Amino acid sequence: MRIAPRVGLHAIVDGREYPLERAQGGGWEIWTPATAEAPPTGWGRSGSVFARPVTATDVGGVIRIDYEGEYRGVPVQLSPNFAGGFELWSSHVEDAVRVGLTQTEATRVHDAVAADDPDLVYRQTREPVPFPTAPAA
Repeated sequence: MRIAPRVGLHAIVDGREYPLERAQGGGWEIWTPATAEAPPTGWGRSGSVFARPVTATDVGGVIRIDYEGEYRGVPVQLSPNFAGGFELWSSHVEDAVRVGLTQTEATRVHDAVAADDPDLVYRQTREPVPFPTAPAA
């Protein structure tokens, strides 16, 4: 199962794309899943990921990834989940509930669907952006 890239900033370092996150204490770092006992040289363990500090000179480019789509004709915002599917949110509450999504707040619905659900139509957008100079919002 291949999990789609998460929403947010990603950095290209050494020809590979990594999530780019604000480091605790300042600066920026890239993440990769902690799939081995010891992190690769230059990386440290941070919870369930290996993290490596980076600066603008380390990075070959930065992109912002986002998704937009529809579920059974209802506009949704979506983000990949660790199960290989997508988390869906919609502010079109009445329509979203009518097509089977779960209402979680008075003005919002939230649900999860498989990435290959035939009722989900989505598009990933990848926008080149400058290396961030301000803290992540």
